[in-house]
Amino acid sequence: MTLPSIQSFARLIPCLLLLTACGAEAQKPPASTDQGTATAQAPAEPAEQTAQTEVVAPPRPEDLAPVEKPSLDQLRPGEQELKTKEVEAALAAKEKARADAKGLGMAVTGNEDIDPGAKLEYAFGSEKHDFGKVTQGAVLDHTFSLKSAGTSDLIIRQAKPTCGCTVAQMLVENDAGEMVIYNFGDPIPPGRKIELAATLATKNKRNNASSRINIAANEPRKTIQLSLSAFVEPYFNITPTFVNFGEVSDDVELEKTVDFRTAKGQSVLLTLDNSRVRVMPQGLSIGLEAVDPDEHGKATHWRATVNLGPGLKEGTVSYPLKVLSDVAVAEVDDGHGHDKPGAHGAAPGVQTATANISARVRGVITYSPAFVSLGIVRPGLVLSRTVRITSHDPDFELGSPEVSLGPFQNREFTYGEYFSFSSRPVPGQNAIDVELRLDGLPEGSDGNFKAMLKVAVNHPSKESVEVIVSGVCRAGMTSGARTAPAPGVTGVKGVQGVKGVKNAADKETPVKPK
Repeated sequence: MTLPSIQSFARLIPCLLLLTACGAEAQKPPASTDQGTATAQAPAEPAEQTAQTEVVAPPRPEDLAPVEKPSLDQLRPGEQELKTKEVEAALAAKEKARADAKGLGMAVTGNEDIDPGAKLEYAFGSEKHDFGKVTQGAVLDHTFSLKSAGTSDLIIRQAKPTCGCTVAQMLVENDAGEMVIYNFGDPIPPGRKIELAATLATKNKRNNASSRINIAANEPRKTIQLSLSAFVEPYFNITPTFVNFGEVSDDVELEKTVDFRTAKGQSVLLTLDNSRVRVMPQGLSIGLEAVDPDEHGKATHWRATVNLGPGLKEGTVSYPLKVLSDVAVAEVDDGHGHDKPGAHGAAPGVQTATANISARVRGVITYSPAFVSLGIVRPGLVLSRTVRITSHDPDFELGSPEVSLGPFQNREFTYGEYFSFSSRPVPGQNAIDVELRLDGLPEGSDGNFKAMLKVAVNHPSKESVEVIVSGVCRAGMTSGARTAPAPGVTGVKGVQGVKGVKNAADKETPVKPK
């Protein structure tokens, strides 16, 4: 095709497009001139299309906050009723917003209550307060000055202290500029002051002591930490702080002392704390006296004498030796002038000191373990457990004592005939090992059981050793092979039970004769 031909064809293209458009318009059906007919034939599609294409605004992040009902305890009855209606309406709106969000496929995770415009503000460095050097036992009070400083309402959900610290009620500035009790969960408008009083107790603390307060809020940090710290100097120096007699015989008589000295040479009056509910163990006695007292009976040095025995009872001895002074515990305030929170503000205590006493008292005859568990057993399973019995009397030998297995506290025990016993001396020791052997429970045995293993040692101070034996048998488990006792071991049969055992249906299952 030549260049003139191409140019001629290009000039025809607009005409062709115009003809095509006219043909398409000619194919449309003619519009009716009757308005009534046109109204009857006009479908309701435009309205439906409008409803289908209407854009639903997604919920705002603040509308998706977890639904929590705030406390209304601080309000008067009339205010409670009005506030309750407002709260219920707000909760219903939030619940609907969360439901709508889920319907739109939006993730509702519970973190949507974070408001970027909310902010809890404090002066630089004021989130940490150090009391410096204080005397042990002092009660330290401090008030944190905070502020709602964002562009949105601040909501504080919780102020939780760690161990050793307590917090009073949080105060917030109201519309009249007064500091009132804050109800956690209520919005705090920007610009309002917030105060939080906290107390650090230094009882039983030494050197560096600290505690934190975690504040949960709707601001981006989620959790804001405040802290209190102090260097605690002791009021008393105690030597030793732990009085451990170790393992002793029940017929011994031992004595140890504990010294209490004031750290800065103050003269005090000490008394033993006998107000404790805990009863002093049998065979333990404590005395307290001043060393070089003055004319008033006070001294900088006191000595406690701890006597163990006679009349000790076999077992563990554990007791706190606590002394009370005539010196009141100091309360240290940060100077804000607020009332001190807690019971200590009304009734301050006194300086105290404590040393812990411990011992393990064994009898002339001891045994281990103190309790035998067979665990879960299946019918036919053969197993054994060993109890070692030791004589600490060099003039008494255990020999071959009589062993039996019977009911525990009059409970039914029907498996005695399925146990056997043997005993053998322990080389180089005045001790024996008593072996308890389960020779296999019969088929159909089911349920737990408990019995008392009794070994008659016949010592003048201890006639027998008693050990609790327990286990659980599960019927329906695969039976193990039943084996005979080991050759060369003389066994003593346990207490004979009834001729049969009860299964889960409380029916007696015959036992095949051996």
